[in-house]
Amino acid sequence: VLDTGILATHQEFDGRVGDVEDFVFGDNNGGIDCDGHGTHVAGTAVGANVGVARGSTVHAGRVMGCDGTGSYADVIAGVEWVAGHRAAVKVAVLSLGGPEDEAMDAAVESLIASGTTVVVAAGNDAEDACKSSPSRVQGAIVVGATTQGSDGAASFVDEAAEYTNAGPCVDIFAPGSNILSAYMGGSNLYVQFS
Repeated sequence: VLDTGILATHQEFDGRVGDVEDFVFGDNNGGIDCDGHGTHVAGTAVGANVGVARGSTVHAGRVMGCDGTGSYADVIAGVEWVAGHRAAVKVAVLSLGGPEDEAMDAAVESLIASGTTVVVAAGNDAEDACKSSPSRVQGAIVVGATTQGSDGAASFVDEAAEYTNAGPCVDIFAPGSNILSAYMGGSNLYVQFS
């Protein structure tokens, strides 16, 4: 997971956190999540109770700072780290994006060419996902968000959330509103993010 880092001691990960690297230079945070988004994404991916791939090991690259923003240079460094990682089977999760950037796209394309499955968020700007990076990269699995049912139930309706990016670059839509997952504040804290 390339994001804001991870709280490796959260109960959702149950000893299944592998390598943690920090590509955000200057704040000496060491890969520890100080924003919450990275821990939430990692929990959604591999959490023991709230995750999709519940038995998987998560390796976390901190590519965004405590304010949830970062530079493409840091993200590209994280992508290159994934490409050189020793794991036999790799799925890179990038729940991030920004303006179109050729270098960012090239790094993700190279990662895909190396045999890594890359899953990318479509974005949350209600725009065309083909107009941002890395969601415009062909070969990445680009995921848009669906919304929760109008009755407030945990069920999801089969429609795009009003905030999600969409368009021909989106490959699939999945639940993306009010997702309960791990949070950075303590080993048993959870939060809902969209």
